[in-house]
Amino acid sequence: MIIDLHANREFAKPAEGCVVKNSMHVIYKCPAKKDTIGYGFNIEENELPAEIGKELLARAMKDKRFDKLEKTGYKLQVSYNIKKDGIPEDIAYKLLDINLRNAEAELIDNCRFWRDLDFVRRQVLIDMCFNMGWPTLSNFKKMFAALKDGDYEEAANQMIDSKWYRDVKKRAEYLVESMRTGVWVEYT
Repeated sequence: MIIDLHANREFAKPAEGCVVKNSMHVIYKCPAKKDTIGYGFNIEENELPAEIGKELLARAMKDKRFDKLEKTGYKLQVSYNIKKDGIPEDIAYKLLDINLRNAEAELIDNCRFWRDLDFVRRQVLIDMCFNMGWPTLSNFKKMFAALKDGDYEEAANQMIDSKWYRDVKKRAEYLVESMRTGVWVEYT
């Protein structure tokens, strides 16, 4: 993997936003009106990764915080309600890291010249893929053609000429500048 999780995480956190109540990340509606938790994890369209679910259940058992406890035969059934209880910060980070790694994997699988790009431009694409998903990003055909030709000015112009740019505004401005210059611009 080529991703710089720290750089992408520190960029994505303020760009994605979050809602925290009583030290727990709670569900909010993202700009696309989807139920989201943590730093941009769309729980409406994505299943919670099994390892995260197991960790939340283990913590609920330890803290005796769970919705339902049923004994059926020799089995103990426990459920944890994310909508009611939310998730702690470390789980929000784990979900963000999973999303960023998945975005990078999509780019490695679908962009043949991915490894030819410099570090900053790969990070820009990872953030874009995380933000909008590969199916939408794959429609940026002119941007990808410009990247393949090493024309970063045109790639940045193609980013600007999109619905995504108009929708995400400030985040897109930072990513465009990073694409144009090859210098990672911190989101503030």
